Amino acid sequence: MPINTQHPEYSYMVDKWTRVRDVIDGSDAVKKKGTKYLPRLSGQSDAEYAAYKQRALFFSVSGRSLSALTGLVTRRIPVIEASDEMRKYFEDSSHKSMSFHELFIDLTDEVLMQGRIFALVDWPEAGGQAYVVTYAAESVINWKFDNDTGELLWAVTMETIYDEVLGDQFEEQAKTRYRHLHLVDGVYTVDVYEVASNTTASVSATMGAGSSSLLPVGQYVPRVNGNTLDYIPGIFVNPYGISGRIVKPPILDIVDVNLSQYITSADLEHGRHYTALPTPVVSGVNADTTLKIGSQTAWAIPEKAKAYYLEFLGQGLASLERAMAEKTSQMAQFSTRLMDTTTRGSEAADTVRLRHSSEAATLSGVAKSVESALNWLYNVMSAYEQAGDVTIIVNKDFLDSKITHSELKALTDSYVAGAIDQETYFYNLYRGELVPPDKTTFVTADVNNGDQDAE
Repeated sequence: MPINTQHPEYSYMVDKWTRVRDVIDGSDAVKKKGTKYLPRLSGQSDAEYAAYKQRALFFSVSGRSLSALTGLVTRRIPVIEASDEMRKYFEDSSHKSMSFHELFIDLTDEVLMQGRIFALVDWPEAGGQAYVVTYAAESVINWKFDNDTGELLWAVTMETIYDEVLGDQFEEQAKTRYRHLHLVDGVYTVDVYEVASNTTASVSATMGAGSSSLLPVGQYVPRVNGNTLDYIPGIFVNPYGISGRIVKPPILDIVDVNLSQYITSADLEHGRHYTALPTPVVSGVNADTTLKIGSQTAWAIPEKAKAYYLEFLGQGLASLERAMAEKTSQMAQFSTRLMDTTTRGSEAADTVRLRHSSEAATLSGVAKSVESALNWLYNVMSAYEQAGDVTIIVNKDFLDSKITHSELKALTDSYVAGAIDQETYFYNLYRGELVPPDKTTFVTADVNNGDQDAE
């Protein structure tokens, strides 16, 4: 089998992942796919379908919902406990100068959107600082785990690279490249393949293509301080933890309703286009008579002739308008009511928390998974620096938890009276969002004596 062979679960999920990605990318990406998301009406010509599609409105509810959900998880910077030697890894977490916070957002966004992401610790071939590489769900086409231990035995990643066209520094050519991450006699090894230049570099063309269309580019063995690795330093992350389990994308329901609303919008705008403007009708005159409409034109017509406007009357468009509103409401429910602008009057804080409990539980699972992934990745890097353990704590309180003036006064009185210690006092101020997050963002731990200094 060629290196670009797909895992059966990948083949089953890739259309769902692509659908979610297109909808999140917005109107241009959805409309570019044409009849895949907006079926052609019976008898429509190409020009009529193009106009039909152009009139349709695609409301990017899914994209805004995803941004809101990601924002709830990442609104507070995680608390980090690590030695000072690890600070450089939090300032630059990837070879593309991605900061820790950007990596945090990237992991959260992909887990919420696709329900899967692959994160890999890598090292420059020439040696140097480790960094994290992330692969979207669509970019890991095959994999295998040990049935007994759950250890990742190998994985195949796919990526698009851009090379300068020979003889033209201003033009670049897209190429598809595959990386086979595996163990050779117990040593972590990476084999690189590339689609031959005389074949189409698109994913659809290469999937299932024969091995003759793929050329080996090279093989390298990552080394850390001159030593090889006896495992693949990468993990899959899903909403339930760090495992290779394939799950349904968390926002897929929102995406499907969003596409359904897009089709309804196309029908609504199509109907409005043909019925919004009244059509003049004149009966009882010669059909060849030329009549002009306007205040500067007078008509002389036979006595029994009639002139009137043909206007649309009925409930057809009203039903489409109701369908649009219903689907917006459905998406609001699926996206933790974030898109619902209606209010419920005075509502107790506990009632709000209970009303959001199920959705918060889902976000909490994502936050815990991302937290586990970050801890795993940074402890891998720390181990090779011999910089001690790293602890990263992600915020899991997604509702507004600001404390009131009376609560602050009671808390301060308790601290002054000695009923609570400074650590407890500061912890409550931090949870009540009265202290800037960066006050406890990075805690430097002395690996030798265990002392800690909060920054």
